[in-house]
Amino acid sequence: MNKTGAIFTIFLAFVLAIGLVFIDNAGDVYYEAQDVYRVYLDGSSIGIIRSKSDLEAYINEKQNAIKEQYNVSRVYEPNNLKIEKEITYNEKISSVAEVYNKISNEKAFTIDGYIVTIKKKNDDLKLYVLDKNVFTDAINETVKSFVDKDKYDAYLREQQQDIVDEGTIIENVYIEDDINIKKGRIPVNEKIFYDHDSVSATKELTKYLIFGNLDKQKTYKCKSSDTLSSIADANKLNMTNYLNPLVSYSYEPGSTMKIYSFMSAIDSDLYNGNEKYMSGTIKVSDATIKDFNNVGWGSITFDEGFSYSSNVAATILSQRLGKEKLSEYYEKFGFGKQTGITLPEEASGTIDFN
Repeated sequence: MNKTGAIFTIFLAFVLAIGLVFIDNAGDVYYEAQDVYRVYLDGSSIGIIRSKSDLEAYINEKQNAIKEQYNVSRVYEPNNLKIEKEITYNEKISSVAEVYNKISNEKAFTIDGYIVTIKKKNDDLKLYVLDKNVFTDAINETVKSFVDKDKYDAYLREQQQDIVDEGTIIENVYIEDDINIKKGRIPVNEKIFYDHDSVSATKELTKYLIFGNLDKQKTYKCKSSDTLSSIADANKLNMTNYLNPLVSYSYEPGSTMKIYSFMSAIDSDLYNGNEKYMSGTIKVSDATIKDFNNVGWGSITFDEGFSYSSNVAATILSQRLGKEKLSEYYEKFGFGKQTGITLPEEASGTIDFN
């Protein structure tokens, strides 16, 4: 091989070596790691963005209509949107606008407010207010629909007059359902109680608490001959929603009836307050009647039994009177008849010895 051939061979080998290096480098493509944010909606990924804060700012910027409607300064992402930081190398990065459009087409944005949860036996009721005082005021207005307004206001101000001889005061107000109020993000597609267009949030929520809906209520002009029953029939109403259960239904009065057994025995000269009897239990046919503490107080007088509200004492006296005589006394006392009070739909009750 001559000198020229040797140089050419060396040059060719060098070129091939460089080419192999380039080919090798072209075969392995390397990407720089990037900090990004993956956006999940209802648990499914809808894109990757570079900045979480940019998306939050974009949502707030685009939702001026919501801010004006509810008079709030900020609008937030939906409650079921999650934004998690991660590292990627070569995945496609979406623009904030692209991700925003996907969100706005699927879910409602949120605003700051208060979530009121009323726990029912079968289900929970959720109400949404921007000001928690709206719910408190609505509860008070609802109570005033059923009790005297002035007395309730005096109760709230702790300015009720002391009872001297007789009268009534409000000692406490109990709400049967458990109520929880917490601050949170409210979806704007939910019914939110807030002051708007001359509509009072408190009045609107009060109406909802009383009627269970916000439908426009029908009005009816009462005539002098009307009764609750006739009004209900004319307007196809369920009467049970408007009756006072203490007046319009018959029920067993319980321990108060023991007074009438004692009264009847005294009037019949069958009562000796110093006479003793064995308290605790007594057999009547197949039933065993017990005093409220199940064991009684040993051998005590009938006067002591009266003070203890003894079931056994009342039973002994009723047995002495007998069914017919006790029934006559109940009728004399007015049981089984209406009292004639002015409250509507008063039930007459029944006397039943079966």
